[in-house]
Amino acid sequence: MAGMKISDLDFVRLLPAFMRDDEAAIALSKAMNKLIQPPGSRIPTIRTWDEIDSLNEPECDELAWELDIDWYDSTGMSLEEKKGDDQARPADQAQARDKMGR
Repeated sequence: MAGMKISDLDFVRLLPAFMRDDEAAIALSKAMNKLIQPPGSRIPTIRTWDEIDSLNEPECDELAWELDIDWYDSTGMSLEEKKGDDQARPADQAQARDKMGR
């Protein structure tokens, strides 16, 4: 079997041989394909920390919300401040890195 990427998983191909003729298993696998496709196609955007310099404001806002960054202000900060380019808040940037597990 050729390799699969998570962005284009095919659960039907992952079924064990004894289940490949089971219509219910096939139907469930096809349903899983439809469910996993949207988040799977967003996999490249998950690596946002490495690409923080290319994020736009809505993406910065979403990342700060996901990480529950206390000091983040989505309306009162410039894009450079949101990305941490100003280096004015090193302790706050450390908080963000800690929450990301870095």
